[in-house]
Amino acid sequence: MRQILVFLAFLALSLPAAARPLELGLHVWSHHTNPDGCAEQVPGLRACQNDTPGLYARAVREGADPLIGYYKNSVGRPTWYTGAVFTPWQRDRLAFEVAVAAATGYPAADVVPLVLPALRVELGRGWASSAGVIPRIGDQNPTWVIHFTLSRRFN
Repeated sequence: MRQILVFLAFLALSLPAAARPLELGLHVWSHHTNPDGCAEQVPGLRACQNDTPGLYARAVREGADPLIGYYKNSVGRPTWYTGAVFTPWQRDRLAFEVAVAAATGYPAADVVPLVLPALRVELGRGWASSAGVIPRIGDQNPTWVIHFTLSRRFN
């Protein structure tokens, strides 16, 4: 319940005014290079879960885009997160983005930092897809992760 209240507070503070574009997205799927890595972190878990569905909202504006969302993480726990997306490079329908967030639901700590560099492709009519990479970081993240999203922008 505490996580839901925190999420709603960030929602109220982060989402844009009606004049700004809003992006709504789906966390579609993740691939883990070391599926056994999650089992090392959570007793009783056989492997990392690639089925990581979720939703997010992003306020599109100059500079950092505020971001909030939820997904079922690789160890089967709910993750609530808030942060920002930066776009250091964009050309035509292709962009390099970096999401930086604080996330809950992982065994390492109550709140962990999340950094996701991603390549985004605009598909047309407001739709986009992205693929991001989360590197292996010792015991904190025992596997490389490739994560896929699908989103739609509304003006």
